[in-house]
Amino acid sequence: MAEWTSILEVHAKCWDYLISIQKSDPNFFFVPRKINKLNRLEQGYFFIGNDTYMQISFWDGSDTYEKIHNISWGVNNKGICFIELSSKDNPDRAVYLAELINILEEKTGITFQDLNKGKWRYDYPNNTFYLDSLHSFIQREKIIIDEYIKVHPESGISMLDSNFNEQYVLKLLNKASNNPQKNKSTKKQEGSVSVSPSSYLMSLHHNELQNVMADYLKAQDNVSIVYTEVNNVDISVKTITGERIFYELKTSDAKQAMRLAIGQLLEYCHYNDKTGANKLIIITKYPPTANDITYIQKLRKLYNLPIYYQQFDMEEKVLLEIY
Repeated sequence: MAEWTSILEVHAKCWDYLISIQKSDPNFFFVPRKINKLNRLEQGYFFIGNDTYMQISFWDGSDTYEKIHNISWGVNNKGICFIELSSKDNPDRAVYLAELINILEEKTGITFQDLNKGKWRYDYPNNTFYLDSLHSFIQREKIIIDEYIKVHPESGISMLDSNFNEQYVLKLLNKASNNPQKNKSTKKQEGSVSVSPSSYLMSLHHNELQNVMADYLKAQDNVSIVYTEVNNVDISVKTITGERIFYELKTSDAKQAMRLAIGQLLEYCHYNDKTGANKLIIITKYPPTANDITYIQKLRKLYNLPIYYQQFDMEEKVLLEIY
């Protein structure tokens, strides 16, 4: 397994890589996550998948039975990259995919596994870096697949076009352009441009959460002072009783947020032999699971850490129960 990292970072790196290609080639298109179930896009899951895998397609067509693309490149949470073709829901379309498999094997020399009826997969060698694998796929297999799809529109799988790109890709990149908050000078811009397309999208959601939550805290009777972005802390609060609270905000779900935020909060609070806060709270827009609650409570009891988790409800604009 070469240079593996988290699934979320893989999403971000692949998104940035594909956007960079599109900037130089306006006829290069790809399929991002189209249905934003469970607010996965805001959490950084730019393509279909979950914590165990991610898949990217360059053609419009899906296997409704498997809930994946008909043709895709992908990577799993062990860093194994693969090419997968699937049409378990449509035997007629599977005939075309079987023919395409034969063409790919003949022209590239790779061998696909027949996983079960209507589904095939090729795994790259274990030491293949995922971006190298994706680049290779675009330069080799994608070209062959493009040629086949163009002459077989009856397969039900189609090439992407600028309309598709406008609907599913550009709308994400342009989301900040109509944001009414972005011109408020007293707040961190929710549409501020960052160094990469993925970090731009994530900072957009982070800043939106930070702005709304800061307004909420300032309106609380027990709060004396609210700071944002002081000494790297997202939000710092001093209550009227003198308690100091550091809030670290994340756009991911509770489990990912705790993984990322705990080290940051401990550093902000205690690095350089200081104690900056009495309470450290991790904030996301998403409710914790029972396992998340058990985990944070166990950490607090086992290591005597004043660390907590809390959801901020963006619809009601209120902090919910603290765990």
